[in-house]
Amino acid sequence: QYGEVEMGGWKKLSGRVNPRFLSMELFHRNMAFTLYHADMMPKMSMGETSVERLDGDLYRVRVDIRNERLIPTITVKAQQNRVVRPDIITVEGNVEVVAVGWVTNKHQPGPTQMVDQAEPDRILVRSGAPGRTTRTLEYLVRGSGTMTVEYSSVKGGTVSTEVTLQ
Repeated sequence: QYGEVEMGGWKKLSGRVNPRFLSMELFHRNMAFTLYHADMMPKMSMGETSVERLDGDLYRVRVDIRNERLIPTITVKAQQNRVVRPDIITVEGNVEVVAVGWVTNKHQPGPTQMVDQAEPDRILVRSGAPGRTTRTLEYLVRGSGTMTVEYSSVKGGTVSTEVTLQ
């Protein structure tokens, strides 16, 4: 009733492959995208630090944490599916961390967004560091000597800075 039926014919994916003379252009574009993407992977660094004596052995320490590249240290999908550990900020040295918070505007004095975690000397940053941003962390510490602030990330690597309390 339908007439003759032809067996075979075109392969489903045969129209999706470039002709041979265009393959080099495809390879070049793919290589350029891959290298650009690799260059935009997170690159963490520690920025400016400041120390201010408040009273006796109590200090206010501000540390800039910077992601210089476009891709965040934890992508939204990785955060939603919990497939990567959170970034960790640790403080070491002869100090006791009294309080810690994120500075909302480092050019104007005012309250900070307090970090509400059990261990203020070991902060879990579940959202990671966004791309091309600098965030400032403010510590109230009691002690003397030097303290080391370290930022550890799976994709962004580990960076640290040493601050002298004086």
